[in-house]
Amino acid sequence: MSQLTARTPLSDEAVIDASELNARFTDFASASVSIDATNLRDGAVDLPQYTAQQIIRSGGAFTETLGCDEWDTATDLLTTVLTATPAAAPSAPVPVTDFSGANASRISFGATGRTITLVDVLRVSWSLKAQLRFTGTPYDTAGALGQFDISNFAPATITVTDGMHAVPFFLQWDITSSALTNFVAVPGQTTFQTSINIPAGGKVGGKIEECSAATFLPAWVARGVGVSGGKATGDAVYARGWRTVRGSWLYSPPLGVTCYGIRVVFMPALYHPASQVSTLDPYMVYDSVASTSCVLDLQSGFLTAIVQRLG
Repeated sequence: MSQLTARTPLSDEAVIDASELNARFTDFASASVSIDATNLRDGAVDLPQYTAQQIIRSGGAFTETLGCDEWDTATDLLTTVLTATPAAAPSAPVPVTDFSGANASRISFGATGRTITLVDVLRVSWSLKAQLRFTGTPYDTAGALGQFDISNFAPATITVTDGMHAVPFFLQWDITSSALTNFVAVPGQTTFQTSINIPAGGKVGGKIEECSAATFLPAWVARGVGVSGGKATGDAVYARGWRTVRGSWLYSPPLGVTCYGIRVVFMPALYHPASQVSTLDPYMVYDSVASTSCVLDLQSGFLTAIVQRLG
């Protein structure tokens, strides 16, 4: 390995004075050899800062607005009434759109797409303001998932909810069409279309371990059980109000892949965790009962994609 100057390396016990430091700075200033990763040693500099080996590939950073691009939650929002009983589970997700509702909020990599090579990693992150509104007590409706009974002085019991219902959001990409007409779930991400059996019967949902590019908006919060006269009166459940849905995903392809676009979608219904009867695998499954009288509001956020050098 070449060196700038053949100087004796400093030992751990060496006392460094100004002359020693100045001499080494002079080595750099008057170097007759290339100052690169070879003569500086691999650990001495942040290698990706070299132009030929950037951390972020040239032209590899993209950002788009998600949702309305407005910040007035009283008037500027997108509203979706959730799928509810007796309807079947949603067969397809709904893309997040702009305020008009006609144009999907997405990142487009142009007509030629963006090639992610074997030595690249694609990093995507997003954030979106959202809230779920509901009327009545859909979580307590007979047949809703997540219910359990607590004693209310024997033999009476009262039914309460575990508060674990949520709306799934996840990433899709298009790797076949520059016209952005063939969006599919990104690798490792369920589409929530798997038929399974849980103790409550046949359901449709997605395996939790296959939610690598998903995040969930909680529907409500259960803060306890109301009590009056020494008896439970019901579960104390509240709307969560406006919250930020955040997610991230990274992917290094086993083979090179060209991506034309990325977008965020959501399932227009409430899902609840449950275990498959035969395997005990955890799933998020569609709950048509609890989805009744629920409305999802979306506001503004951002979607970002970065193509980085791997390693």
